[in-house]
Amino acid sequence: MSDVGPGSRKGWGPWGRREPPRWFAIEQDVRYECLEGAGVSASGAGQTLEISSKEIRFTSGHTFQLGEAVRLAVTWPAMLDDTHAIKLAISGRVVRTQAGMATVRIEHYEFRTGGPSRPTQPLAANCV
Repeated sequence: MSDVGPGSRKGWGPWGRREPPRWFAIEQDVRYECLEGAGVSASGAGQTLEISSKEIRFTSGHTFQLGEAVRLAVTWPAMLDDTHAIKLAISGRVVRTQAGMATVRIEHYEFRTGGPSRPTQPLAANCV
């Protein structure tokens, strides 16, 4: 099989170039921690703007430095068994910044579950 051309390698385009990752608009709460050595140098919250298989873009009031190591915790829009909250935990490095936004290259990720979520409103007394 040729190294170039359609179907030659997974993720490669028809002319031997890597296909860019698809971006998905997912607006969710995100918490971040900036890592320095074994500690956390800054932390805060923002909103995700979009995510791909390789990177995540989000808003923040913090000014990130290129190459800065970060941990992110994204509130995932789906729940496990309709009862347990899910967080997407990401570690990576800042690859782009602009006023109020940062893009992090995803080096590691995992989904984590929380305890059962409680209803936001009390159940009516006559509910069975």
